[in-house]
Amino acid sequence: MSKKNKLNLTDGFPTSVQVQFHEVDAMKIVHHSHYIYWMEIARFQFAKAMMGLSFTDFEKMGVFLPVTKLESNYLQSATLDQEIVIFLKLLERDVAIATFHYDMRDKNSGQKLFEGMTEHAFVDRLDKLLLHYPEKWNEALQLIKQTNPSYIL
Repeated sequence: MSKKNKLNLTDGFPTSVQVQFHEVDAMKIVHHSHYIYWMEIARFQFAKAMMGLSFTDFEKMGVFLPVTKLESNYLQSATLDQEIVIFLKLLERDVAIATFHYDMRDKNSGQKLFEGMTEHAFVDRLDKLLLHYPEKWNEALQLIKQTNPSYIL
């Protein structure tokens, strides 16, 4: 994410994680790969809580969302036992691509630790790119825009 495109995501959908022992190195600093896993946790929590859709629901619809792009900006190290809040926003697009923006902050101080973005294509069981969002996605997006408009960019 470029500096000129800094987003205020603190009014986005919140998900909390606590840094676990297996996520840190000998200096008790979180390994960079775990931030990517935390983005996944936030996406699945958002889909379940705000869209009423689980991974199984997407599978039943024959829809998959592979990651096609990932951006990460590590600002401050997270450490063992630290509580982190991940704020997520979904970028509304005209094409069947889901773009999520993430802002990870220390729960107690509010200090920003990480910002990132993932982009996902919508594909069917045969890996064919879908040109339109599934109807359930559109319905859920409209509901979110009415109930929590700050979660949508």
